[in-house]
Amino acid sequence: MDLQLTDEQRWLAESVDELVARADAGSVWRSLGEFGAFEVGGDGLGAVELALIARGLGARLAPLPYADAAAVHYALDLGGAAVVPCLAEPGRRYAPAEPATAIVDGRVSGEKDAVPYAAAAELFAVPATADGDAVLAIVSATRTSIEARPTLDETVAPAHVRLEEVEPESIEGDAETIRTIAAAAAVLVSAEAVGAAGSLHELAREYAGQRRQFGRPIAGFQALRHILADMYVQLESAWSSVLYAAASLDERDADATRASAISKAYAARATQQVAHGALQVFGGIAFTAEHPAHRHLRRIVVRGGSYGSARDHERAVARSLARAAS
Repeated sequence: MDLQLTDEQRWLAESVDELVARADAGSVWRSLGEFGAFEVGGDGLGAVELALIARGLGARLAPLPYADAAAVHYALDLGGAAVVPCLAEPGRRYAPAEPATAIVDGRVSGEKDAVPYAAAAELFAVPATADGDAVLAIVSATRTSIEARPTLDETVAPAHVRLEEVEPESIEGDAETIRTIAAAAAVLVSAEAVGAAGSLHELAREYAGQRRQFGRPIAGFQALRHILADMYVQLESAWSSVLYAAASLDERDADATRASAISKAYAARATQQVAHGALQVFGGIAFTAEHPAHRHLRRIVVRGGSYGSARDHERAVARSLARAAS
C-alpha cells in the first residue's frame, strides 16, 4: 500500500486550506459542493482525499459537518446534502450496526445520542432494525426532536435526537452500509482532529521561538524542545494511522474496519496529548478565553468522542482479534 500523496492530492489539500482561509462557514459549505468535495467513487474522491479535506477543515476549526456528511456520501449518493449519521444510542455500547431504533409499519422510532451538528443537518442517516435486519433510514431533520446537550465545543454541538414514528425519506442499504459509514466517520473525524492538533502544534512552535526567558527564546530550553518533539511524533503517527485506514477503505481491504477503529483510538489519544503539550508550551496564557489554544483543545476532545470513544474502538479491535483467533 503506497501512502505517498500524489501531486493532485497535495494540490487538493492546499486548495481547501486557501478556500477556508478566505471565506465564511456558509460560503465554504457551498464552495465545497461546487468543488466536488462530496463526489465519491469513480472519477471522484476516495477516503484518502476526504481525509485530506477533513484535516484541512480541522486545521482552521471550520464549524462544518463535512466529516460527518462525507462519511455518508462515501457509502451513498445523496447529492451533497448536509446529512449527519446518527450512530450512537443512549445507554448502549457503541455498535452502529446493532441498533435498538426500529422501523415498525414503515415508521422509525427510537433515540440517538451524541449526534454532531444536529441543528445544522438537513437529513439524518439513522441505523434501524426492520424485520430483524439492520437497515439505514434517511430521515428529514425537521421531523425529529433535537435536544441540545452541554458540550465543550458549541460548534460541533453533539445533541440527542428523538424519532417518534417518523416516516423516512428512503431506506438505503443494510448492515454493511452502516459499517462502511461508521468506519469512514471514524477516519474522517480523526483526520479533523489531526488537523486541529497540527495547527495547534504550529502555534506552539512559533510561540516557543518568539517567547523569551532569561535572555533567550524558550525554544532553546531542553524540556520544551522535548515536549515539542514528542508532540510532532504523536501528530505524525496519528496522521499515518488515519491515512493508512483511509487507504484501506479505498482498497476494500478485509481489515479496513479494524484499521479504522485502530486509527480512531490512536488519534483520539494522540491528538489530546499534542494539545496538552501545547498548553505546557504556552503556559498560563493558553488558559485564557482570548487565546485560541482552548478552541483547538475543545475540537480535539469532542471529535475524539464522535462516533465512538477511544475505549469503544479499542474494545472493538479486541473483539475483532479474538474472533480472528478463534
